[in-house]
Amino acid sequence: MTSVDKPRSESQVSRPGDFEAVRKSIIDLLRQPDYDDGSAGPVLVRLAWHSSGTYDVATDTGGSNGAGMRYEAEGGDPANAGLQNARLFLEPVKRLHSWITYSDLWTLAGVTAIQAMGGPDVDWLPGRTDFVDDSKLPPRGRLPDAAQGADHIRTIFYRMGFNDREIVALSGAHNLGRCHTENSGFEGKWVNNPIRFSNQYFRLLLSEKWTEKTVPESGVTQFSSVDPDTDEELMMLPTDMALTTDPEFSKYVRLYAEDKEVFFNDFKAAFAKLLELGIARDAEGNITNSDNEKGGVWASRQDKWLPSYARQGKALMRCINTSHTWMYTNQLRMRPMDPAKELDAYVPTMNDILDFLPVPTLVVSPSYRIQRASAGLLEAWSRRREELIDQDLFTALYDGSPTERFDRIPFVYAIETALEARALRLCHAAYIANDISWTARIAPVHKDDELLCLVIEWEKAELHTTTVDGEITQSWLPIDDAFRILVQAVKDYAIFLLDTRGNVMTWNTGAELNKGYKKEEIIGKHFSTFYGEEDIQSRKPERELEICLREGRVEDEGWRYRKDGSRFWANVVITAIYKNDVHVGFGKVTRNLTERKEAELRLTAAYEESTKLKNDFLANISHEIRTPMHGVLSACSLLLDSRLTEEQRETANMIQESGQLLLRIINDILDYSKIAAGTFPIKNERLDIANVITSVVRRVQITVQPGVSLKLNLSPNLPKWAEGDPLRYRQIFENILSNAVKFTEKGYISVNVSMLGEDKTSHTIQTEVWDTGHGVTEVDAQELFKPFTQLDTPYQKRRPGTGLGLSIAKSLVELLGGNIGYKPNPERQGSIFWFSFKLKKLSSLRQAETITAPPRTSSELPQQQVQEGGDLATQLEQLLKISPTKRILAAEDNIINQKVLVGMLHGFGFKDITVVSDGAQAVSSLSAANAFDLILMDISMPVMNGYEATLCIRHSSIRIPIIAMTAYALKGDMELCLEKGMDDYIPKPMDRQVLMKKLLKWLQSPGDLMTDLTARKN
Repeated sequence: MTSVDKPRSESQVSRPGDFEAVRKSIIDLLRQPDYDDGSAGPVLVRLAWHSSGTYDVATDTGGSNGAGMRYEAEGGDPANAGLQNARLFLEPVKRLHSWITYSDLWTLAGVTAIQAMGGPDVDWLPGRTDFVDDSKLPPRGRLPDAAQGADHIRTIFYRMGFNDREIVALSGAHNLGRCHTENSGFEGKWVNNPIRFSNQYFRLLLSEKWTEKTVPESGVTQFSSVDPDTDEELMMLPTDMALTTDPEFSKYVRLYAEDKEVFFNDFKAAFAKLLELGIARDAEGNITNSDNEKGGVWASRQDKWLPSYARQGKALMRCINTSHTWMYTNQLRMRPMDPAKELDAYVPTMNDILDFLPVPTLVVSPSYRIQRASAGLLEAWSRRREELIDQDLFTALYDGSPTERFDRIPFVYAIETALEARALRLCHAAYIANDISWTARIAPVHKDDELLCLVIEWEKAELHTTTVDGEITQSWLPIDDAFRILVQAVKDYAIFLLDTRGNVMTWNTGAELNKGYKKEEIIGKHFSTFYGEEDIQSRKPERELEICLREGRVEDEGWRYRKDGSRFWANVVITAIYKNDVHVGFGKVTRNLTERKEAELRLTAAYEESTKLKNDFLANISHEIRTPMHGVLSACSLLLDSRLTEEQRETANMIQESGQLLLRIINDILDYSKIAAGTFPIKNERLDIANVITSVVRRVQITVQPGVSLKLNLSPNLPKWAEGDPLRYRQIFENILSNAVKFTEKGYISVNVSMLGEDKTSHTIQTEVWDTGHGVTEVDAQELFKPFTQLDTPYQKRRPGTGLGLSIAKSLVELLGGNIGYKPNPERQGSIFWFSFKLKKLSSLRQAETITAPPRTSSELPQQQVQEGGDLATQLEQLLKISPTKRILAAEDNIINQKVLVGMLHGFGFKDITVVSDGAQAVSSLSAANAFDLILMDISMPVMNGYEATLCIRHSSIRIPIIAMTAYALKGDMELCLEKGMDDYIPKPMDRQVLMKKLLKWLQSPGDLMTDLTARKN
């Protein structure tokens, strides 16, 4: 019995899944005294490596699954010569453990041999299946040609998905064992101890002087060096030397030569990756490849090809390489020929070979002229030689249908990349002839740096037919493979699948780049790994899957975390996946939007900063303008209350009207700024529609030009009360009505208020203002509601104002949820402006609380005015009764405003008035208990401002009403005053009537108000 008949251990047949028993059997057969250096270890490593290294990431074919080396199409590749010995060594192990597949056995033998020879313990997973025939085998030429250089090495290994560091790490194992001339053409061993796994290969590459040498038996070139310690001749292949001449490769050679541990760790990871190429596993580690069949464990007994040299123990094969087509002479049965006659036999020229070659082949010049066309090509394409020879390649192939011209694009690109890389390139389905798609294998032929020609070999492209919803699609890839390659190629998006529980099942290149996890690190982990702690605590990942199942998809944006802990802003779309109406998982697409998010944050910060600066500016400018305006208007009001001649009174009235106009302009600008900033307040209060309308009409009536009638028509079905914002309603209506008064010089102005409709919760109120003014042209009508728009015509002078009135009105209407518009007056020249919005209905209880008022008509306006005047007179009379006994403290730093305020207070009958210029003086003035009945406090003062003074007063035991007087008139100023401890607020310029009402409010019933005040402060 020979050493290959059975393992030397006495192990019994193992149970399925007992891989440790298989390992022991492999270890038992490693010692082979009659084989190279007495060990089968190196050739077992080479078997595992070469059977896995047939993988191609572009086509997702090849790899360790299937054990394709049992068939001639793969095992017959010259790069695999000599590996049949490894297969024979393992056959007794296969018989002893018949349950294991060849694919698992070969890869397990490789990792077992590596560890036994002193190398690292490489991770290994079982589950591979065996092909039952050769239909799924990858094309030949997928393994490195040892005679090539660095570019060739990268072409081969990049195609498998390895980087430069992994390539060099793997090279540290290929030097185990030795080369034989009859197998590869090369002869010798790389290292002193070729059955010991170490980093000696890298040390020798750097330390020895290597000289070029030609092997006499084969004529191939290799490199040689004599070890001075042993006088043994060592050799290196051109691919080995390429590792030292390439800058990227050489730095890893130096690293591994210096640090054995780093090399072992890198090799362990790279070799484990090699063994998993082309294998898809689920979360439990089971292989899910659907293109393989189980049960083919004894398929080698049906092999149609097994080289005789593998049985005889020596190789009898030599190969001829013609246009990348290998023919095996030991397969041919040739009659012996007399040596003397053989010398006279016809020797075919290269042209003869190319002309009569049965393989479809074209030889193309550097200028893309067809020089040769093989007989196989002419027959397969039904073309004549004269149609092709000396023709432009692309014209000869694609000067036809538009589809063929479109096919030219990938073909041209494949040729360009082949020339650039000086390496073989494939172009799938590059040409169609006789309704058959043909794949081109492009090989550039160089002599030194000169391109001699292109050899293009053609083979039929296997088209896969897929039917989806009755539509037939053909592709050179199976539809699943096509989509898998497409997804894998995407780098900008992380695209992967989750199982029904949210565990990661697949991982594309974009996912690895975006999230930092390699495929083997993340498969089987839950996708919540990418979420922050806060999201996990709030169960956000689970909720997203729940929503996805309920609605079919879910989209979200938020922070996600990479392996290194860094975060990125992600747009995430999760889609539920169903197969035959059964939920099978989720598809997840993630895009990195960090740059956009950071830009948004920068814009937001800039916007907030500019808004703050604008608000600060508006607050300051408001104060700076209102303070002198307060002095002007208040002084003018006092002047009008004095004894004046008619001429003096007319002058004073002009001053007051101009001041009021200036104040309105200031208010318009502030209102527009608040609306633009989104800080304009809208309130919901009880609203008397008729009262709002009539009060505005009454106020505007005095400005109507002579000869113009002002009419008011209130619909009888108007609700007496509703809920809305009376101040904004008044502001909108007054803007529109004031415009009508301003631009109407004769005719009429008519105000019509009606209810358009109602529902259970609201009334829809429409207000129209008709006028017979100058009207608006069609062109100007487009600009009416834009800010700062003022319309000028040859028939009118420019009217005073900011051009903001209608713009503010439009913005307010929209804030209230309504509409506003313009149309020409159909009766005569003029305009109709209208606006409408909904007002909430009051409940029955609140309706009962209101005071019923009769409808108002235009004829009643004078009486309304008398009534309001009567109310003011009554209030003034009440204030005059109590004012002589009341003591007022006024804190105001502006001398003019002091005089104006004192004048107003004297007008109300106050005699005991103390005026101070800052807050500190105000606090000092209150040292005596019950010194004053009320304080009028300015805000912006030197030494101590009004807020600080109020705080000091509130910290004392003194309880006294404090009314703020301030030129700050922006949103929040009143609230801030109350928050700081003040009891009321009067904006500057002060309205004399408002001041009167505030004084009466706080001085008429001080007991009740102060009790309420004390309760609020406590």
